[in-house]
Amino acid sequence: MNPKFKEFLAYGEALEEASEQFLFPKLFPLCDALRIGGETLWRGFGADYLLYDKRRGRALLVEIKADFKDTGNIAIETYSVDRQTAHRSYSWLYSSKADYILYIGVQQRRVLVLDTAKLRGLLTEQKFPLKSTQLNPGYVGYFYLVPWEWALMEFPSISIPE
Repeated sequence: MNPKFKEFLAYGEALEEASEQFLFPKLFPLCDALRIGGETLWRGFGADYLLYDKRRGRALLVEIKADFKDTGNIAIETYSVDRQTAHRSYSWLYSSKADYILYIGVQQRRVLVLDTAKLRGLLTEQKFPLKSTQLNPGYVGYFYLVPWEWALMEFPSISIPE
């Protein structure tokens, strides 16, 4: 396991809590939020929150992703490969059932509101570089590197206050 995994997990959980407290009221003002990320019943949905829109009587699934570095790109994980078995697993881009991905650029102080279906469609049309990196010993992840500038033109975003 990556030695920084627990550290990143703690950051991720803090960002999920902050999202519920500060972002959801701005982005989904008429919705009640239920955290489902660690709940066994909801495993396999690839989402952190279930939001219920009281006005429309509609449920939404939301996943929170965060990037702590400013590389000029957002990293969209597509799949990972177990080097020992060569087993390929689809990552959140293809496995999540979330309606929206809130992609938090910590250094950019921006949150992209990615409509998951639209993102999948656009990524099949565009030709972004696919890069690999070791996720944990024995696992390699493959990511599309999508320029922030492009993503900001295609998807709504909000700034993170100081």
